[in-house]
Amino acid sequence: MASLHASVEVKLVDYYLSRGQYDCCVIPEADSFSVVAAMTLKPRAGGAVESLVTLEAVDIEEIQNIAHSAGYTPPSG
Repeated sequence: MASLHASVEVKLVDYYLSRGQYDCCVIPEADSFSVVAAMTLKPRAGGAVESLVTLEAVDIEEIQNIAHSAGYTPPSG
């Protein structure tokens, strides 16, 4: 896992084994979501994982600021 991260210059922050729906949680730190998404292709193609879910953390304050400036008028009627 560390070599996969290093090969695309992504920091492996941490990883955990877990119980329940998911067997593990990997926390990378990358410059873009695209890099992390591309990293998932190798284990999927090689059959190392059957199901892989990728989640992206978001900055809620940034989203709220953009939402406040978004011009929207609901349709009347």
